[in-house]
Amino acid sequence: MSQFIANSFQVPNAVVDELMAKMSANALRCYLLITRKTTGWGKNSDKISASQFMDYLGIRDRRTIYTALTELANLGLINAIKNNGEITEYSLVLAPSEPVTKNAGTKNATSDKKCIEPVTKNVPATSNKKCHSTKDNIKNNITKENNIDFDLVIDAYNDAVEDKLPKVSKMTTARKNAVKKLLKELEEPTFQNLANYFYDFVDKASRFYFGENDSGWRADFDYIVRITTYLKFIEGSL
Repeated sequence: MSQFIANSFQVPNAVVDELMAKMSANALRCYLLITRKTTGWGKNSDKISASQFMDYLGIRDRRTIYTALTELANLGLINAIKNNGEITEYSLVLAPSEPVTKNAGTKNATSDKKCIEPVTKNVPATSNKKCHSTKDNIKNNITKENNIDFDLVIDAYNDAVEDKLPKVSKMTTARKNAVKKLLKELEEPTFQNLANYFYDFVDKASRFYFGENDSGWRADFDYIVRITTYLKFIEGSL
């Protein structure tokens, strides 16, 4: 084992002792890869594409990667700096906020501790928003209209479309209202279901919606979040 230890990288004890039981296996795998790519190479941060996560971890579905990274951000373990058109840059939070104990609260309870949120361009690295304390809360963090994290909606959409469709940089009032209306049409009004819809549209919609038509028109965020578009998509009439 001495040869193995000679080439190694460190993982904070608290991640194993206190937080590992609270995260999914895919989140832990993503955390280890980020650790290897950053502090494992003596760097503070590194740009890691979704395809790199998929290749290293053997995961085929991009939404699995996105869900795991969102989980890590909500646990306060990573920072994700997103600039439009660029690969997301990740860094570790080396002094994560104190985790919530296993028996603290119900499914919809939130922690009084602050957490590190994914950050976008020109936004401070830390957020004053309170975060959810469990994986279930992460998946259901937009079940109420007054609790919609529109930054996460933008991130999910931009991550799903990559460079295939126009990305979103600003959530206007009209877009917020459209998202609220769309959530009511989902089987369950959760962030995960909304993100899944974005990924499914990119994977399954006709190439017509990606510019392969006489005019070169492409679908965009405003078109995709329309209720009529969603209904046609799930009914197979789009």
